[in-house]
Amino acid sequence: PKARAERGLEEQGSESPGAEPGSGALQGTMGTSRLYTLVLVLQPQRVLLGMKKRGFGVGRWNGFGGKVQDGETMEDGAKRELQEESGLTVNTLHKVGHIVFEFVGEPELMDVHIFCTESVQGTPMES
Repeated sequence: PKARAERGLEEQGSESPGAEPGSGALQGTMGTSRLYTLVLVLQPQRVLLGMKKRGFGVGRWNGFGGKVQDGETMEDGAKRELQEESGLTVNTLHKVGHIVFEFVGEPELMDVHIFCTESVQGTPMES
């Protein structure tokens, strides 16, 4: 499927028309957004990636992440996804980016918050 990048509405200082003020909710041409995280584990001259086995990006190398659950902070969701997908735990994450995009014909925007860390605990494991 083809993806189309959207401007970062948050960075433009605007929220969705009709969204509750202060909610941070985004709305694209096709509908509302869903929150996702992406974690990059970085070390000098190295980046830890996992082979995606299902869902978005299947068959490709990728960072670790996924959907943020109801009641979960962005950072807690990122930590949970990293642990579920790699077996690694982390104490400190640094937010390094935010992208919003949609797949043409899909009703929901993907609102992705990107984190990195240089220090993890554990041994990477296949999930």
